[in-house]
Amino acid sequence: MSKNLPFAEFAKTSSRVLLLSFLAIAIFTFAKVFKAEADSVATSVTVGNSAPAFTVAPFEDPTSSTTTPTNVGSNTVFKATATDSNYDNYYLILCSTNSVTPVNGSAPTCGATTWCTSTSTASASQASCSRTALIGDAYSNAWYAFVCDGASSAECSAASQGSGDSGSPFIVNHRPGFSAVSNDSPKNPGDTITWSTTASDSDSHTVKLIVCKTAGITGDACDGGGTDTWCSSSFVASNPTCGYSIPSVAPDGSNNAYVYIVDQHNFPSTDASQGSNVSFTINNVAPVVSAVTLNGGAAINLEENTTKAVTLTATVTDNNSCDGGEITSVLGYVYRSGITYAACD
Repeated sequence: MSKNLPFAEFAKTSSRVLLLSFLAIAIFTFAKVFKAEADSVATSVTVGNSAPAFTVAPFEDPTSSTTTPTNVGSNTVFKATATDSNYDNYYLILCSTNSVTPVNGSAPTCGATTWCTSTSTASASQASCSRTALIGDAYSNAWYAFVCDGASSAECSAASQGSGDSGSPFIVNHRPGFSAVSNDSPKNPGDTITWSTTASDSDSHTVKLIVCKTAGITGDACDGGGTDTWCSSSFVASNPTCGYSIPSVAPDGSNNAYVYIVDQHNFPSTDASQGSNVSFTINNVAPVVSAVTLNGGAAINLEENTTKAVTLTATVTDNNSCDGGEITSVLGYVYRSGITYAACD
């Protein structure tokens, strides 16, 4: 059964239907457009590169300082730990000045002298590098440590010089110079033999002279120990000397004497005079006759046509000792004053 609506009512109902249809079509179209837009938008984020940072400050191991310098020919080792917020590997580099240049994809370079550069090291791991001390190095050498990544847009940290004795600078100990040596022999038993040197140290360290009976020293002592030493000096600014007191009884002849110079850190010289044999001579001295006694000190009473036995006693000493056949025999002569020794038979 149908119901006829008045025209006005029908028009109102038709308008509502059309409006709802339009809204539905608009919402559907917007959703399709939005979906199409959402499906076609691509997003990206660019993360900038940051320099690595020290987590353990750079230091020397072992410490190179004025009390424990690095000898020429030995290594100064530098260590540090750094992290990189981009998880890049990093390099530790030690420069002579506060100047470094990062290198994309590789190790950095110093603006002046490069003391050493580590290999590429993983973030948060310890890096190290070492340098051998050279004759031409200065005594005191400043260092500036940097950590730099090897990224495509490489960056370096600010400089660090560490702290305390294990921080900058590193100290290089040079060998002492030793250009001349002599002694004042020959001498008699009981005298003193003195060795004199021309020796000094370019680092203003004190130096010491050691004279050994056999070749070789360890530190500042003869390899054979105390009994192997003729003499040794104290540590002095330059030109050390030492003396050996010859015993009052000593064999004559030549004696080996090996001379050495070391600095206050027991770093030995390598100059031509080092270890040379500067021997000394003990003179041959005449024996001495003493305590001569005839007939036990009693008067000698002679009788005509008889032979009188007279005992002669004496003490004969030789300050060159009994070694080497110094005294093989002793002859005693007794003569009257008018006859003298020359005519004695």
